[in-house]
Amino acid sequence: MTIQGSPSISADTITATTAEGPVRGRRHDGYRTFFAVPYAAAPVGDLRFAPPRPAVARAAELDATTMGAICEQDLDPLPFNIPPTQHNFFHPDAVPSEDSLTLNIWTPDVEGTAPVLFWIHGGAFLYGSGTGSWTDGARHAREHGVVVVSINYRLGILGGLYLGDKRDGWVNVALQDQIQALRWVHENIAAFGGDPANVTIAGQSAGAMSAAGILVSPAAEGLFRRAIVQSGHLGVTTSIDDAIAHRNTVLRQFGIDPGADDAIEQLQRVNILRVLAVQRSHGVTLGTFPLVRDGQVIAADPLELLRSGARRDIDLLIGTDAEEDRLLRHVLPNIWGPILVNTAMLAAINLGVQAGLNYLNLGVKPPAPSWGGLVAEAQINLQLQPWLVIPSGLTIALTIVAFILLADGLRDATSRSFVVSRPVSLRPSASADDVEPAPGVLEVRHLNVHFGPLRVVEDVSFSLQAGEILGIVGESGCGKSVTVSAVLDSLGPAGRTTGSIRFDGTDLLTAPARVRAATRGSGIAYVSQDPMVALDPSFTIGAQLGEIVRTHNKGSRAAARARVLELLTDVGLPDPPALVKKYPHQISGGQAQRVSIACALAGRPRVLVADEPTTALDVTVQGEILSLLRRLRDEAGMAIILITHDLGVIADLCDRVAVMYAGQIVETAPVRTLFEHPSHPNTAALIQANPIVAERGGLLPSIPGVVPAPADWPVGCHFYERCAFSTPSCAADPIPLVPSGVAQAARCIHLDAVLGAKS
Repeated sequence: MTIQGSPSISADTITATTAEGPVRGRRHDGYRTFFAVPYAAAPVGDLRFAPPRPAVARAAELDATTMGAICEQDLDPLPFNIPPTQHNFFHPDAVPSEDSLTLNIWTPDVEGTAPVLFWIHGGAFLYGSGTGSWTDGARHAREHGVVVVSINYRLGILGGLYLGDKRDGWVNVALQDQIQALRWVHENIAAFGGDPANVTIAGQSAGAMSAAGILVSPAAEGLFRRAIVQSGHLGVTTSIDDAIAHRNTVLRQFGIDPGADDAIEQLQRVNILRVLAVQRSHGVTLGTFPLVRDGQVIAADPLELLRSGARRDIDLLIGTDAEEDRLLRHVLPNIWGPILVNTAMLAAINLGVQAGLNYLNLGVKPPAPSWGGLVAEAQINLQLQPWLVIPSGLTIALTIVAFILLADGLRDATSRSFVVSRPVSLRPSASADDVEPAPGVLEVRHLNVHFGPLRVVEDVSFSLQAGEILGIVGESGCGKSVTVSAVLDSLGPAGRTTGSIRFDGTDLLTAPARVRAATRGSGIAYVSQDPMVALDPSFTIGAQLGEIVRTHNKGSRAAARARVLELLTDVGLPDPPALVKKYPHQISGGQAQRVSIACALAGRPRVLVADEPTTALDVTVQGEILSLLRRLRDEAGMAIILITHDLGVIADLCDRVAVMYAGQIVETAPVRTLFEHPSHPNTAALIQANPIVAERGGLLPSIPGVVPAPADWPVGCHFYERCAFSTPSCAADPIPLVPSGVAQAARCIHLDAVLGAKS
């Protein structure tokens, strides 16, 4: 690639003309930082930059202040020619002439082994720099006294492993320049007199840790010893030695030689869920790739994040094979059932059409046998032998039915194989709670729920006694429904839990699948806020309730029907014999909710979870449903967890209350105590945000601000930014749940101030 004429250099761009077309470069982020040419115009080969001459800035002691001062100076760029005899910047077949192009490279000078920050950016152009790298990397450079390299784009750790393992040639992917850049970084570090084995990598990777994948690949082995990959306040710190040992362990479990040139490529062919299973079975978790948030380990093994994110990244990187794999893993499970059923229907229709054509003598000609021909011959002899039409017609009918039943059976049998295995619980995290709930029929201890890297429920503990109604109240988005979903084991494959959920002494998080399945419905039942979601519009009330009864109770159809009528009577529905013949759309919302409760009671559970069961109902029907729940508690001794936004419902029905905010239980107390002496600012604010206490003509009371998203939770008090009592110490450290009264506890360090303000 030869530059024709002189390049045009303006304030922000550099433009040149080549035989292949124009190429452009620009300054990045307003600083006089070099840029080269776009991807298409400059295929990347083996980069061999010589170290820049020391002429820009000296940094004897590199800290955040010095680094910031360096990048804010408006210094002239350093001219730096690229002699083709020393450098292979462009494609080997298109090396520019010695005077063809001058690149402007802006970099601080280093002396000996002094630390320096290299910024590798693979955006719209080949290489550049950005202000974020200086501020993000300066602290690591100061603390560790090592060279820091920042890699900006998200590949995924599998993508990094894949690309980092390419020792020869180059992979045709958009971010190949970053991989090539590592070689350039290594050579520059060595040229400066630094030790490449004493290097920290800092990368703004949005969740899948591409830099870590590159670093632990065989091609990079022995090059770097430590990695920091960060995105905002999320970060990963790993020992590369541990990571390499971990990688080799996983490879050997699949019969792959870690020293093989294609070891990582072989691993790519293994289903990622099997890889994760091997990792867990060998206990390779803490210390390998711990995911850190604000200095706290929130996931012992973020390689589990490959389930959702990094697998997609590697699919994009490796092309056609990955497209096929994505179809098999993500698309096929969702369309497999309809494909089987439609195939069976099509086969049945084709069989009928073929039989009809042969019957009309438009298909296979006699004496060749055909099912349609048999029907035609049977019709000819109908008066002499009328029974002949039965075997021919019955054969066609049975074959059509067999097609449909076979498709249904295959759909049901294979759908289980597509279900992602239930995630194994992470190692329980250390709890800050000082208040342990009393033992009960249901005991939840230090429950944490993660979706991907985010923790959406944090250190929740409560117990439920037989015959007790526990209310869980809080604003929308506080984690109430997610908490009970974890108790019911209905989070789905994306949810991961830690802690303990004990029902009758059995820990449901570690129990076998059959035990968990037996507990659902028979031990712990669920009532949703929208009963129409729980009822199938295609079947009558009696058919649906009868199926649930037969699932939980062995017996005849007559016994199941009697049980159905009994359940409908128990929930206060009039004329059960007529109701069982109706469809869901033929009954009212209140009746549908009662039917939903009857479905939940079919397995005779000991615990009933009611998730806002009165939200969609009018006041009269709401009162009837609450009376029904109270009667179930009084007559059957059933324990009930009631989730609601309505403090009036809490006051009317519950014995004890747990107030949730931003994934945490911030206060627990008996109902009367909670309303008379709230000890957490959030509880007090909820009670004050009642239209009844508003002045006529004034604004309705409300709590300023909104519930923070899980990614924005502070280290300390989650209510910190909305609290009237907050001080800087509230945000410094996690706040424990401490006693604040008789049978009362709150997650607050200003209990005296809150209680004093209430009094």
